[in-house]
Amino acid sequence: MRAALDMADAGLKVYLIEQTPCLGGRVAQLGYMFPQHDCVLCRGTPDHGYGCTRPSISPAYIQHNQHPNIEIFTSTRVVDIAGQA
Repeated sequence: MRAALDMADAGLKVYLIEQTPCLGGRVAQLGYMFPQHDCVLCRGTPDHGYGCTRPSISPAYIQHNQHPNIEIFTSTRVVDIAGQA
């Protein structure tokens, strides 16, 4: 996702295709991250951390949803690609 933001910031149109209903993959399914036990999605911001019970998303997820050059497709599979760049 970091690469998608970097390309979008460079002016390229980015299409994020995710087969599951939400972004984040396996990391988004984890509760806490070793070694500090930071909340995986909020990365241990001052009001979060070990024992964080509030659902939150990382700033990168929010940026993806707001960036004009990024289009997200969830629950989607690529079956064919045609054309040229």
